[in-house]
Amino acid sequence: MRKWLIIMALVSASMLVSCSKEKATPDAPDTPPVKAPEIHTSEVTDVSEKSAKLSWTLTSNGGAALTDQGIVFGKNAEPTLESGQKVSAGRRPVECSLTLENLEDWTEYHARAYAINAVGTSYGEDLIFETKAKDVRTINLDGVIFKMVFVEGGSFTMGAMEGDIFAKSYEKPAHKVTLDSYYIGQCEVTNEVWNMVMEGRAPSLTEQNERFLPVVQKSWNTCHDFIDSLNRQTGMNFCLPTEAQWEFAARGGLKTKGGHYSGGDAIDDV
Repeated sequence: MRKWLIIMALVSASMLVSCSKEKATPDAPDTPPVKAPEIHTSEVTDVSEKSAKLSWTLTSNGGAALTDQGIVFGKNAEPTLESGQKVSAGRRPVECSLTLENLEDWTEYHARAYAINAVGTSYGEDLIFETKAKDVRTINLDGVIFKMVFVEGGSFTMGAMEGDIFAKSYEKPAHKVTLDSYYIGQCEVTNEVWNMVMEGRAPSLTEQNERFLPVVQKSWNTCHDFIDSLNRQTGMNFCLPTEAQWEFAARGGLKTKGGHYSGGDAIDDV
């Protein structure tokens, strides 16, 4: 009887030892691979003549610390750190915004967020915005100044209305015309501006009384020569206004209230 009990005890001990040896050791969790960050360009707000606010969200750092993030922008689509201009935010929270400054007025820009970690650089969506136009642009030609006025684009009825007894036959029928925004000279080209562009000189003493009068007796071809010379000197893109552009501006553009003059019937309000 005692023998049997001992055998059973040995068997039990063996079973206990055997069970202890078969106990599983939990595996260590897999470490996710490090990858490039993920970033989302959210929106463009507060657009002015010279600035715009860009917002973005960092959706993932890719499993590695960020070294930089911010906004890259330019005039071409999908700007990069190599092709565009960068405004860095450094190491900021996942939701961020920056203000782009010193932009050109009335200019289309592309902008998108970027983020950098040890793996590489990622970009968000390419957002397009256009800075606002100045109401008046001043052009300075070696001290001779003229101004261009902004005309917001829109639709209007071009031509003379039925019943206008003073209308010419070529002014009819009245029809709808839609124009993009543009700038037009605040006044006609003066003798002073013409002389500076075409001859590179200011008015002489004998011309002082006529310096602000409109230039006259110039041919169509000569006017185009004037435009070509003005474009070369300023690096801008001037042209002669179309008949529709001239009439729209003369009517007061979108601000017109009808009447005989630009914007109304009172000549002093023009």
